[in-house]
Amino acid sequence: MINNNKRIPVHILTGFLGSGKTTLLREYIEQGSAHRTAFIINEVGDIGIDHHLTQRLDGETLLLESGCLCCEVRNDLKASLLALLNQDTNEHLEQIIIETTGLANPAPILATIFNDRELSQAVVKGKIVTTVDALTAEQCARDIPEWANQLSSADSLI
Repeated sequence: MINNNKRIPVHILTGFLGSGKTTLLREYIEQGSAHRTAFIINEVGDIGIDHHLTQRLDGETLLLESGCLCCEVRNDLKASLLALLNQDTNEHLEQIIIETTGLANPAPILATIFNDRELSQAVVKGKIVTTVDALTAEQCARDIPEWANQLSSADSLI
């Protein structure tokens, strides 16, 4: 049963393909900062691998495959979040981190979470962290609209 007394922050880790999202997430986990954290890792390809690169010792890691959270698997995101929140009967969960695909626009993800009556009562917006590959930033800015959406949504750039 979802605890309405404690709203859990949902953080989004985004950034274009190859910008270092999974590396950053893995380092965060290895530093021991991810205690009482659930992860949702979104893969756009047919075979997800990022969740294997971020093996956890404690907590929950869910993989949402074969679709982008901002487009195709928004209902899966809602179902996954509700499942995590309902499983947290002892109220151990302190945060949820969503790692998006490199093509995701964070705005529809936020809309899915915070425009849903049930979810919005259980979670609160955390930080949006966007990773940037400095070597490809100029080309991304020129050629890739998703990149601009990721940057403009960010609370922090890394």
